[in-house]
Amino acid sequence: MTHDSPNQHTKLLSFHGDILTFQCKLPNPRDGESRRRSELAFSRLTFQQDGCTFLKGSGGMAVINRKSSSDVDIVACTFALHVTNRVTSPCILLIQSKKGDVFKYSLLTLSSSNRLEPHMEFKLPYRMKDNVTILQGPTVLWRHAGIVFYTSLQAGEVRQIPIKLSLNCIAEEVNSVLKSTVVAATSKKQLVYFENGIPREVCLLPFEEPQHIQMVNTGRNGCLFAIYFNDGHVCAVWKDTFQVASCWSGVSSLHVDDFLSCGTDQMLLVFGSQSPPVDPVDLFLITDLCGTTYSHGQESSEGQQASDTAQENYLLTVQALQSRLQSGLTLLQDLQRDVRVKERVLRQSVQALTDLVSGREHILTQTEQEGLVSLWDDEPEDEAIHEKRQVMPVVPPPLVDSLWHRVIEDRLIVGVILSTESTISTESVTLSILRERGQSQTPAVIQTHSQASWFPTPSPSTPSPLSPCSHTEPAAKRSRRAGASGARATHRLAVTAVTDLTPLLTSGSVKCPIMLHYVHRQGSSASVTAPGPTVVQCGQIQVDIQVKHHPQLMTNSQLTTDEAREDLLSLLAVLDAWTFLIHSPDHTLCDVAGWIQTSMPCERLEISPHYLLANPAGPSAVMLFHWQHKTPFQGELSVHCSQFKVLQFLDSLFGFLPASCSILPLRQRGGDRTAPRLAHSLEKEVLSLKQGMSSLLHGEEEEMEEGKKSSGVKKMEPPDPGSAEGLQRCREEWQRDRERSRRLLSPLVGVERYRRLTQSLTQVQLEGDVAALLETQTLI
Repeated sequence: MTHDSPNQHTKLLSFHGDILTFQCKLPNPRDGESRRRSELAFSRLTFQQDGCTFLKGSGGMAVINRKSSSDVDIVACTFALHVTNRVTSPCILLIQSKKGDVFKYSLLTLSSSNRLEPHMEFKLPYRMKDNVTILQGPTVLWRHAGIVFYTSLQAGEVRQIPIKLSLNCIAEEVNSVLKSTVVAATSKKQLVYFENGIPREVCLLPFEEPQHIQMVNTGRNGCLFAIYFNDGHVCAVWKDTFQVASCWSGVSSLHVDDFLSCGTDQMLLVFGSQSPPVDPVDLFLITDLCGTTYSHGQESSEGQQASDTAQENYLLTVQALQSRLQSGLTLLQDLQRDVRVKERVLRQSVQALTDLVSGREHILTQTEQEGLVSLWDDEPEDEAIHEKRQVMPVVPPPLVDSLWHRVIEDRLIVGVILSTESTISTESVTLSILRERGQSQTPAVIQTHSQASWFPTPSPSTPSPLSPCSHTEPAAKRSRRAGASGARATHRLAVTAVTDLTPLLTSGSVKCPIMLHYVHRQGSSASVTAPGPTVVQCGQIQVDIQVKHHPQLMTNSQLTTDEAREDLLSLLAVLDAWTFLIHSPDHTLCDVAGWIQTSMPCERLEISPHYLLANPAGPSAVMLFHWQHKTPFQGELSVHCSQFKVLQFLDSLFGFLPASCSILPLRQRGGDRTAPRLAHSLEKEVLSLKQGMSSLLHGEEEEMEEGKKSSGVKKMEPPDPGSAEGLQRCREEWQRDRERSRRLLSPLVGVERYRRLTQSLTQVQLEGDVAALLETQTLI
């Protein structure tokens, strides 16, 4: 976004972190008639942080009129989206005055190859003065004599809008009610924040006649409203506090963009000078009012620096207090819950003891019985476990149907296919590749990345995603056939592991045992004897660099053998995967699969017709596509390839789809995953909290034991209560046990111990927050 003062001859436009300058060069009256021509010159300026200056880059010039003495001026310049090629580019609207009352307007666009290209022309019997806007399309919108007009290349003429328009900053419909938020600068030197038509915040502005408002997103430090006033005044207001942050005067133009390439916005204030400057951007200030400031010939004032420091201290203080308050409240709630449980147990114990002494029968309610835990069992533990093991059935290990391995460039892919029941979850099964080391008893484990997926076996009634499609039979016919044969559809599990091949090839041939790790699914129909992980040996593979193990499916897509299915599983394991949701709100979605098959080009796999294979040049360029229609207006596209190839493909797909279609990325599969890190952080947080609470509750007991050791108390023989000395020792021992029981029931927490616990828990929670943030970014 940009805003220039009306009296500036050179127009400036911020675009993708650079400054574009546009200047009309009028014909010289002293030149001959043949040499008189009007030109539009442009250049691109890039900010350099080292020298704190804007350096001139690419530039060019376009001839507007060759044989005319008419004046040429710039009406407006901004950037807009072209609906034909879906590319955002700068647009410049020029005016040429001719004899009479006819004014010619020309709209030019700056292409990606730094060339000014004419877009459209139109004529008006009057000169545009104000309220000229270039919208997406691009579409030129202006107001004259109280009427709003517009024109575009699609319209082909100047048209009048029959309704009156007003500035509305965006409204959305929620539960059949329009919700809106508007920020407006009034003529009474006020900045007002409206929410659903009701004023919520008001800020007194230091200047009059506001012209333009822009939003500055500084990242975690918040947002700013940059207001440009008449006579070159600029004011910045914080969105959160709605207070004036800083003010400037003598500003010729205001721009908001990421000039430092840091991912957030900054304000560029270009100041005017009395003498003509050498460069269009000679005196300037780049700042975000959050500690980042670059100035050339214009230093920031003391008030601005004080405002920056105050705002930064305010944000840091609030964030620290919020973190401490949240962790303190969580710990306090846990302590209060433990105290309530302790008090309830004490009341029940006292009541039970009173009933026992009085000879009354103590009756427990159903809720109290469910909350009690038996401290002693009537039967020995070993016998109980032995009886349970005799009752619980033993689940056989899964059967390994096949074991294979493939080599794709520098990656080794190992896979197994299991015939098993549904008691194994795909999230709990992995493969391990071991490497034998001569006479060593323990082979080394190679670091791998495993993944597993279910697929049905090929059968006459159940089509497989890895087998040719078959027509679906009616439900009644399928049920009769299943009842007659007594067969049911079984599922098989494919587990793959990917590792780097280079460390393995220290010799010509390497033998690697393959181990399968799995955990039975909880709550399955068959109970298992051991809920922990189980290890099964699947066999071993022999990797030989002289033998080719490359997938044959990349050269022949018509293969339907088991080896072809293994090739497809290997490709799916080694390639990164992206899933996109394509939505067409206006009309029926076009044939995406047909376009992919003709434009790439692709071949449909015979072993799994749902997949399209593109293999233009070697394994690194292999692409797999899977298209699935969800509704007539929505579909899901999975792309398996490298990151660079998927960017190229998306660029071509955007050109094919209509402008109204939207592509939303879903969760990415493959590559680095942050979910295990998040799970590990949460597990660490729970264990730290549990251990910390246990240390607080048992701290007094440990101190008592340490006190005994330090005081030299040794283990003595049981005292003899028949003597006076023995009776005194019995009383002291009973008193110590009583004091110990009292402390266990009502422990006192030391300040230093509590402080150490809160510090350790805060550090663990911060690590969990970082892991959660990384997981959230991978989901977007």
